[in-house]
This record gives sequence, structure tokens and C-alpha cells, in this order.
Amino acid sequence: MTEMLPRGYAAGTNLAAAPRWCDLPVPVSGRGPMATPVLVGQCSGWLHVPGDTVCNEVAILICPGLGHDLKNAHHSLRLLADDLAAAGYATLRLAYPGVADSADIAGDDFWQAEAWQLWQASIEAAVDWLRIATGARRVLLCGVRIGATLATLVAEKRAEVTGLLLLAPVWRGRSYLQQLHVETRFRQRTVRPLSEGLEYYEIRFGPDTVRRISEVDLRRVVLRPSLRVAIFEQSGSNLGVEVESIWTKAGVQIDRFGFNGLEPLLWRYEEEGEAPPVDFSTALDWLERAVPGRPMRFVRPPLQLPTLRQFGWVEMPQRFGLGDGLVGILCRPERGPSETAVIIVNAGRDPHYGFSRFGVDLARSLAQLGISSLRFAFAGHGDSIGPPGKETMSTAVFDTDRRAEIAAAADRLVELGYRHLAVYGSCSGAYHALWGAVADPRIGTLLLLNLPFFEWHCGDTAEFASRRTTRLSWYLLNLWSWQAWRRLSRHPLAMGSILIAQWTRFLARFHTYAQRVGWISSQRAGHRALIALTRRGARTLFLFAKEGERNNGLDAMEDEFGRGSDSLRSYPGAVLRIVQDMDHLLSTRAMRLMAAQIMAQFLSDGASCTNARRP
Repeated sequence: MTEMLPRGYAAGTNLAAAPRWCDLPVPVSGRGPMATPVLVGQCSGWLHVPGDTVCNEVAILICPGLGHDLKNAHHSLRLLADDLAAAGYATLRLAYPGVADSADIAGDDFWQAEAWQLWQASIEAAVDWLRIATGARRVLLCGVRIGATLATLVAEKRAEVTGLLLLAPVWRGRSYLQQLHVETRFRQRTVRPLSEGLEYYEIRFGPDTVRRISEVDLRRVVLRPSLRVAIFEQSGSNLGVEVESIWTKAGVQIDRFGFNGLEPLLWRYEEEGEAPPVDFSTALDWLERAVPGRPMRFVRPPLQLPTLRQFGWVEMPQRFGLGDGLVGILCRPERGPSETAVIIVNAGRDPHYGFSRFGVDLARSLAQLGISSLRFAFAGHGDSIGPPGKETMSTAVFDTDRRAEIAAAADRLVELGYRHLAVYGSCSGAYHALWGAVADPRIGTLLLLNLPFFEWHCGDTAEFASRRTTRLSWYLLNLWSWQAWRRLSRHPLAMGSILIAQWTRFLARFHTYAQRVGWISSQRAGHRALIALTRRGARTLFLFAKEGERNNGLDAMEDEFGRGSDSLRSYPGAVLRIVQDMDHLLSTRAMRLMAAQIMAQFLSDGASCTNARRP
């Protein structure tokens, strides 16, 4: 094949050289407890069982939260399920209808469906499934945030439920909805009144669902006196204390604990560095003391690999990589095999279904167009096991080299018969997708959403990397903002960091200019990547959401390719697309559909895709 190189570049340069990562072991491992993927009706789940033939007569069902609560707690709840299984409790982690990897609700139309009732019904079905599959006599429900509320409502109706483990529970539905509504108003320009429905990232409550959730008040729930309840709260809210008093008077045995060590269930760790696991020791001690149960003979259920079908797509879980430590979902067209498959990687510390559930939406949209995909989370994130010796750690977002993991996903797709491979990533996922594709010649198409920068230096912080790509004009405009000066007064070292970052940015821009006029021949990271990709005829879509005046990704593109990223035109197959009506997190369904359509079109365009830059 004739080499395609941009004008002004000579052969012989190390084009595929990637920026340096910290010297960490490749995060592949199979040493941690393994979960078995299952289907409860059309709901996806993961069953964690003890490793021997003895099991507690009490099984545990974990009911997660929604939205950010679901995503932030996913990795920690997987570790909790592992700990419970190691202690002898068969444990099921459930995803409600229309949530995570479960089947969509009427084409994912939460607006018309009665989601609140469906979610309660799914928990009841999971209680029955868990007892049949494991032989358990009783079930304890463990819930986080609104999942704790759902678990409590189900416990009121089901005699098999012997206890409740409530982690930061939502006591009143109206307060929960008001909180989501405030956050939505902060993120979105136009927000309808709450009585008309609520759209909060992947959560789409119609008026009927809003009304039902608003009516929920756990002070009115009547629990059986024999029930054992543990409440873990950050602080003793007045409403929580009132609920506890009402339940105690009804004869319910309640133990209340603080939230020390459980904070990662609710908040995300910073992007840099490894994150230690959540400390569930207090919850485990309470469980063994309050709901001990008797040991019983346990026979592993003869489970088959679950296959979920709906609306023209078929999904099956996959394990791959060394030790089968990486976990993902293969989504393919129902009507027949395809030759093209997209590797979908996670962003930040998100699970494989992604922020706003976009990994799922993208995969199923592509399958309806005849394109397969494999969505997975990097090692140490979501359901994927961490590196040897650190199986329970959440690995660093940028410092960890992910090229071997992307290659492992490509290996699995090639084994399955796919001939044409693409890779998709957003934000940090786009950064790893870029360098994973540079290193793997089998990947011919790159779909990069909101790429933050081209180069990460070991030891950097996400904040410094953001300042390094922020225009000086943005800081100058904020000189007249009292909020900016207030932030600086609280963080006096920030000014020095800003100055250093801006000096670094000036040197980068000067390097780009000197390279263009021929003063120097060395290429910066972005040029090295695109030269390597162009040589083998790969196509790259740089897709950005135009959000406000500050856009670090677009600033990084200009640092690399000049004003307006004009020098990007030198690279055949590279396309820059900027969309005005999207934000960074694709916070509405319309934004997610738009992004999926743009990427699907880029995939289908193939060789006919021009190098034209579309505004």
C-alpha cells in the first residue's frame, strides 16, 4: 500500500511512539472472585456464589441506585458482592429494566412506561429467582440511595425478606426528585416543570412516574417486627431519625451506623492515582451478627451464558484478556453476522455501560444498523478485575497504560470472526482509544468523543492537564469575576499552577508553529499519532461538544494543529466535527442519539469520507 503522509514530513521518524505512562503492571488478572452473568427475565445481573459446597441459607440481593448513584457505586458493589460470597452468602447484583445492561423499556421510552412499578416488580422477581437458583430459604435486601427505597417497599410486601441493609437511603421520594431537578437545571438550559416529567441523564421519568415517586414516604411503610434493619447514613437526618423512631415503635430491630469508609459509594474518586476499596467490614460484621442464618449444602446452579434479545440486537457477556480478568458485553445484529465491530471503552472510572448509559445506547444503535460492538471497562473499573496483587483497587484513569487491554478486546473480536475493527472512547477513554489504535494495526477506524489532550505526563493531575490546555484569554476574561478571585483565595497555590500550565502551553504552541515553518523537525504527540494512523489508511473522527467558552479538548486540538486545527487537513481520513447542541456528558437523550448517529454515519461512509472539516 502506498504510504499516505502529510505534507512536509519525511520517512524514518518513530511515528508510533506514544506518550509515557507510569511503569505499572498490565492490569490483567483472574485472581479475584468471579461473578457469573445471569438474566432474571429481561434484567441483567451478576451472581456471586461461595467457592465451596456450603452456603448460608440467607441469600442477598443488591439493589443499586440510579444515574450517578448507580455508576459511582458499581465497582464498590461488585467488591461487596465478592466479600459476601466469600463469607458464604450467595449474592445477586441486579440491574432494573431500562438500566445498565438490562432490556430497554418500550424502546427505552421511560416517558410512557410506569418505570417505578416495573422496578419494584423486577426486585420481587429477583427474590424468587435467587431462592430457586441457590436454594436459599430467606433473602436480605441491600440497597443504595433510591435502591434502598425500592428494597424497603418490596420488604413490606414479601415475607421471604428477612432483613434490610440500607446505604444512604432516600427517605422521601419528593425530596429525591427535587434534588435531581435542581441538578438538571444546573446542567441544562431549559428544564420543564417537575410535574411534567424529569430527564436527568439516562433517567427519563414521565409525569406518572414522577407522581408515584413523589408519593413515596418511608414513614408510612409498615415493616414486620421480625425484620432486622441496618442503616448507614452520612449524618443523622431529622427525617431518618423520625423513620427509625416509627419503625422501632412497630417492633423492628434497627442498628444505625455512620458512613465512615463508605464515601466512594456516593462520590467519584479523582482521576489520578489508584483508589482504595470501600471498607464494608462494619456492614459484614452486622450481617453475621444480626442475620446469621444456618449453613446448608449448596449446589452450583447449572447456569448458561445469558443471551438478551430485543429490537434487532443480541447481547452476550464476554470474559477475555489474561486470566479472563476483563469483562464486557458483545452486542451484534439479530438478523445475521457482521464484518465490522467497534470496541467501546469506558471513560474515567465508569462501568462498561458508560456515563448516561451511552455505551449501551451506542452499541444497540449500531447493531440495528448491522454493526457489532464489544463494550468493556478497563481493568480495575466496573466489573473488570484489577492487576495482580491489586484486584480490589480502582486503577488510575490516565497513568495506567491501556494499550494491552484494547489489544485483548481486538483479539476477542478477531477470534469471533470480525474483519474490520473500530474503537470508540470518550474523554479519558478517547485518549486511551487513540493510543490503543496507534499501537494496534488491526484497528482501522477511531471514534474519539471529547478527546481532552494528546499527551499525559506521569504524575500530572487532571486539574493541571486542564489548565495546560486552557486559553490565556479565558483567564484574562475571568480577571473581573469575583468568583474566580474567591476560588484563588481559597487555593493560593492555584495561581502558580496556572502560570506553569500557561508557560507549558506557550511552549507547545511555539513548538507547533516552529514545526509548521520548518524550524524544527520533531513532531508532537498528536502529529506522531496521526502520521502512524495515516500511513496505514486509518480514519479518525474527532467529535467535540461545543459547551460554553472553555473547551479544553478543542484548545488542545489548536495547540497541536494550529488555529482552527487547520493542519489537520494534511492527514487523509482525519475529520473534526464540532456540535453546538451537545454537552460534554451528553446529558439528554437527544444529544446521545445525535452523537450515535454522527458516529454511525462516519462508520458507514468508509472510504467515501472526505477530509473536509464540518462546523
